[in-house]
Amino acid sequence: LDDAAAIQAALDGLQPSQWLVFPAGTYHQSKRLVVRTPGAVLWSEGATLHATNPQDQAVMLAADGASIYNFTLTAVTGARLTTPWQSRIAVYDRADRTTHLRGNVIRGNRLLHGAPGSATANSASAAGIIVYRADAFLVAGNEVRRSLADGIHVTAGSRNGRVLGNTVRETGDDMIAMVSYSGSGDWRSETAQSLAAIGSAERDKQLVRNVLIAGNDVEDSLMLIRTATYRGEHGFGQWLSAMERHGVAVNVGSYLGATTVRGYAMGRMEGAPSAPQLDTMRAVVRNAMKDGAFG
Repeated sequence: LDDAAAIQAALDGLQPSQWLVFPAGTYHQSKRLVVRTPGAVLWSEGATLHATNPQDQAVMLAADGASIYNFTLTAVTGARLTTPWQSRIAVYDRADRTTHLRGNVIRGNRLLHGAPGSATANSASAAGIIVYRADAFLVAGNEVRRSLADGIHVTAGSRNGRVLGNTVRETGDDMIAMVSYSGSGDWRSETAQSLAAIGSAERDKQLVRNVLIAGNDVEDSLMLIRTATYRGEHGFGQWLSAMERHGVAVNVGSYLGATTVRGYAMGRMEGAPSAPQLDTMRAVVRNAMKDGAFG
């Protein structure tokens, strides 16, 4: 089943500010759906959009005022990916666009996953929701679960927006992220200083600013597992086993933190460890490596 061509034809036939209403049911999309009409609204009356192509699965709001309300969205995913069209909902036109999209709304949508280990174990190949170079946008009342990248990702100079009352769970990366890159787009080398050093025109394109983030409910169940108390010399192995029992959205591995080891053996004490404390640290590290730590 594939409804992508029919849906895209309906979208392309919209006049400015018209609505496309989806009756209850499941609609299959094998590729991105692009809303190019200003002010167009996608409205769900109990509809589910199911994406079948991990490489190309977004609903893309590519015109001023284009908006989407009240859908349930599911997806087939594989490895973690990165582009807007591999997200599930994107405010995005094209990467070289120099002006901002304006007035887009993403509200009341549910990005849900299937059973762990299944093809639908995650809700999006990349971020759940991406907002790219947008102005006066609203992302509100959505639910994002198990996206392979960020839950909600706002970037590329987006400004004057609101991210309100969303529920985000178990994402592959940040829950809600405001991200400013300069020309390299390489997060490993970007700093506030490097962004400030670029020209004003480039900075205006890239610096995310004046975005209100309020009333969101974010929780990573893996974080709850991480913060649970697993004591003893095999606590690391107990923690890994707990994650495995819980079921994870992506493959995971962990290093054993030096501060964690010190805190286990010494609490908040300052100074050098005593000989017994050092022996405890050695035992914890040795057992963690046996139990599955990467390093």
